[in-house]
Amino acid sequence: MFGDLGIIDRVIAGGRMAMPTRSTASDGQVTLDVPETLRDRPDIPYPASLITPEWRIEEALRLRLAELGGAVEFGTSLGGFE
Repeated sequence: MFGDLGIIDRVIAGGRMAMPTRSTASDGQVTLDVPETLRDRPDIPYPASLITPEWRIEEALRLRLAELGGAVEFGTSLGGFE
């Protein structure tokens, strides 16, 4: 979704990769990283988890909205949407 919104690069730059995950394959092999079977798959473009503070996500969304000519307005309510 962040890719569709045009903010994925900002989100990744503002976060850090999480601790490695431990997985066990059906043959018993243990992996402490993203399993090879999940790498380089177009249906899984971001196989590793990312730790990103919520305020960084909000910042990326606000910057993108500003690029598109919009602004967040506090103290208002939405009267309609078309």
